[in-house]
Amino acid sequence: MTQALDTLKVQVLRAAALRGPFEPRALLKDVLSPEDYGDKVQRARLISLLHAHCTVETTSPGSPVQWLLRASTRERALDGYENTGAQPETDIAAALNGSGLYDPVLLKDMITTSRDENALSEIVITLEHAGSKAPGHEHLVGLRSRLNAVRRSRQTDAVLGDEFIGRTEELNAIEAWIAAPQSKPPLCSLHIMGIPGIGKSFLLERIVQIAGAQPDLILVRLDFDRSSLQIGAGGTVYDEISRQIGEALPQKAAYFRSLRMAHSERVTRTGHDTADLIPRELLHAMIDVVEQAGRRLIILLDTLEVLQAQGATYVETLMEELDRFADTGRIDIAVISAGRAPIFTESDPRNGGHLPLTKVETVLIREVLHQKSIPEEVWPDIINEAKGNPLRLRLLISVVKSQSAADAAQVLGQAHLKGLDRGFVHRVIRARLPEHLRRIANEGLVLHELTVETLVNILAPALGLGDLRSAASDLIAELALQPWLVTNTGRGRLVPKADLRQEVLEHIYRDNPEDTAAVNRAARDYFAGRDPVQHLYHAAQLMRIGEAPPEIEPGLADRFPDRLLNELPIEAQDHIRHARGQRSATQVLVADDLDSRGYDAAGLAAPDAGSQPKLVRIDPRSATGRARVVKGRGFAGRPDPRAVMDLRAILEQGERREATHILREGLPGEYAPTSEVGVLILCHQWLTGHWSKARELFELLPEAALPELAKGNPQLEGRIALEILAEFKFGKLVEWLHDETFRDCAVNVMRSSNRIGLQGAALDFALLAAGVTVEGQQEALGTLAPYLRNGRIELSQERLRLADSIRGDCGLKMAPVDLSDRKAADGRYALAIAPINPYYDRLFALASEMQVAGKGRLLDDLRTLAGGIREAADLFGPALEGLDHAISQAGDRPLDILALIRSLGMTADWAEGYSFFHPIPDLPTLARALSRWQQTTAGYWAYDSAPPKDWAPGRDWGAVTELRIASLADRAGTTRAGRMLSFWADPLDSNTSEGTDTLTRRLSAPFSKVSALKDIPGRMRYLIGSRVPAVFRPAIATLPDKDARLAYFQ
Repeated sequence: MTQALDTLKVQVLRAAALRGPFEPRALLKDVLSPEDYGDKVQRARLISLLHAHCTVETTSPGSPVQWLLRASTRERALDGYENTGAQPETDIAAALNGSGLYDPVLLKDMITTSRDENALSEIVITLEHAGSKAPGHEHLVGLRSRLNAVRRSRQTDAVLGDEFIGRTEELNAIEAWIAAPQSKPPLCSLHIMGIPGIGKSFLLERIVQIAGAQPDLILVRLDFDRSSLQIGAGGTVYDEISRQIGEALPQKAAYFRSLRMAHSERVTRTGHDTADLIPRELLHAMIDVVEQAGRRLIILLDTLEVLQAQGATYVETLMEELDRFADTGRIDIAVISAGRAPIFTESDPRNGGHLPLTKVETVLIREVLHQKSIPEEVWPDIINEAKGNPLRLRLLISVVKSQSAADAAQVLGQAHLKGLDRGFVHRVIRARLPEHLRRIANEGLVLHELTVETLVNILAPALGLGDLRSAASDLIAELALQPWLVTNTGRGRLVPKADLRQEVLEHIYRDNPEDTAAVNRAARDYFAGRDPVQHLYHAAQLMRIGEAPPEIEPGLADRFPDRLLNELPIEAQDHIRHARGQRSATQVLVADDLDSRGYDAAGLAAPDAGSQPKLVRIDPRSATGRARVVKGRGFAGRPDPRAVMDLRAILEQGERREATHILREGLPGEYAPTSEVGVLILCHQWLTGHWSKARELFELLPEAALPELAKGNPQLEGRIALEILAEFKFGKLVEWLHDETFRDCAVNVMRSSNRIGLQGAALDFALLAAGVTVEGQQEALGTLAPYLRNGRIELSQERLRLADSIRGDCGLKMAPVDLSDRKAADGRYALAIAPINPYYDRLFALASEMQVAGKGRLLDDLRTLAGGIREAADLFGPALEGLDHAISQAGDRPLDILALIRSLGMTADWAEGYSFFHPIPDLPTLARALSRWQQTTAGYWAYDSAPPKDWAPGRDWGAVTELRIASLADRAGTTRAGRMLSFWADPLDSNTSEGTDTLTRRLSAPFSKVSALKDIPGRMRYLIGSRVPAVFRPAIATLPDKDARLAYFQ
């Protein structure tokens, strides 16, 4: 019996797996023999089995309940599926067999030709159910993209109807803008602006329709009202653009998806915030595909004011990300943006013109009046009194429709005499309703919905309306008869009209402060324990009358919708934004306009001349956000508390560019280095790569303050204080870590700060040297495993995979490194993992600051380096495939050249060599950190303490240095060694006088001492103890053995 039942279970699950939604009893009747089906006990067991593995699908009223097998169960049930011919003829079976509509050839053709939304939807769902075993499954992504494109086109047509009326001038301007695209940065945007309801959405849908009618256009629409669309967050903007290009060219959708997944894997492996998250391979693939298809791009930026409100630099950051599509000049692009207010000033190079939508056009009003069957004799009065305002038009129509035709003119005359302002809207609410509903409707707009429960438990006690339990249902039903005021969503739930509520809400708060406060208090208490979001909303509204900011439970701020946030007073908005880890709002709504919101001017604190000999400020003369130490004059700045909170939030989020803006605009004063602002400036300098300045500021802090910094805010100040100690006082930090109290504090910091911290860098190495174990040390343990007794090589393999993915993002590939024999890895392992050098993040951040400022020799020199990358790779890099392709993709954008240097594993070499000849502020300090890491990960412990106790002895210098020495020793002559010394002075000119002069001045003395030593080991011991950069040591150590002598060492 048991064996027979088990066989039936397999059959039933397989049958369910070959179907979409099914009626369970009908399924059993199809699968079982009459005898088995007649066994009620057995049938009940099989029904119970199905129920455990199915979800119940939503059905229409009166239809039989349908079940759907869960995906995991379906996959197991179809394992080993073979087409025996005995299976039921279902769509899933056809998909698994690759027959009928599911023939892979037909599916491939549908990707580019089908316009049948229903057929595409059914095929996509069936292929999803069939899984990867279906022969046509490889076309699923393309079919899904095609379905999305067809569905979006149908939705646009449905919104616009048969004919688009009006906006002729605006459409002409838009079509002219589309017809004159750009192919070089900086990209400009034509900006459409107007209040809600004025017609922006319809106009944007018309742009979508125009693009769909022109086969050479691809429209990408980025709606920043979507919380998932974030600037700089792991490439989400590029991800969304690639999805939409994939919908326009569905045969490429699967290709783009694979690139997105590869980049996402790299971001996940990185495991922390980094300055460089650009998906370069995906970006270049999109450009290639659009160019090969002969298409132009229209990029539509919707609700751009939402992005601007999130951060003052975010819109420009977005535009710079879009510029990357135009860098190569290979595709044409037109950018159109929309929002309720101007975004780009007249002098902004991004400004492509403004299209203000100030009112609803008369032709549109006439069409609406016709559709609403309003008598034509009152049309002129309505048009005159509406003044193009969409809400006022709707209210006037509702007023006229509620009157007899004879009274319509009189009503409109009263409207004219009283004026059509917000007060008019408020008066309409009162005039249109019977007296017993007026307060419920008016003060009820403070709530987001009106129900029997909210009427009885919130409005009635708050407004003193008495016990309404018996009358509440009738009152709600009566209000539901006012469709101009509320939407009846069913089951006694009324939702105020959004535009009307938005128009009058502030008016109600101003006119009725006591009543609205009472409603908010009652709502706060009612929703406590019922709805945490509504509870927080009404508690935050009470900040209008000076009540204390409410406490916010962990995670609640992130779930709090932006549409509710925007209804709160600005101080309450800031409170929730800070709880999210965001900065305060950069704009405030005044009447119908969005105004920029600045910070209070920095004042002066009380004089205290003796205690502040030095102060710190952001240097106004610096093109980047570099700080400056100035002499104290007895006064220190009194910062705007909001600016301080914003700076802290943004630094903790890793938003370095926005942090620089806040420092410049909100904290321009001079502050004590030990003050909160002074320490935050130190943190900013560290995170943005201004390391020599960070070191100077750190030295101004008393040593006794460091443990307190670590304890006070471990996720920011504490982490950065420990990292600075590790870089500049490594031995002292290791010593301190042997103290139990300090060690516990450091462990707490490490557990609290993985997001912004450098992973697998000097701080982690110091912990290993002190024998301190902390959760999350895999990066450091994996990097050093080949040099540790009993090191976990599987962690090293993970580090190698991350390095491979970084190379892959530039199209490079390196032969695998075999770590089964640790000694056999020699310098190849160190070269292979060089791209994961964690200090690249701060180097990239420093270069990014210069890029934003548009100034700095570094940027020009990186462009020059583009022409010398091949030689650099030959001199310093490992053997790689795809170099020519990588160089062509990088172009001459400085940050992309720097990313290519990283992918080649030459970040430390470039930083040391370049800063030797061009000591740009902060770069030499970063270069030394990069070099220490590279030497240590090549088997030579380069820090000033004893290595970890498991460190395997035997290396007097790094394996990379050893490889280069061997390479030079085997070559006759001095050409290669000489070029390894002079290359970074000028990659395109080996005879530059500037370079030879620097080499003579700085290296002649060390070379003379090296030349007096007989062998390479002795020379290397001297060089390691000298200040000669590690990148030059192999050349200097081998040159004395050559017959010739370089001219600058004569």
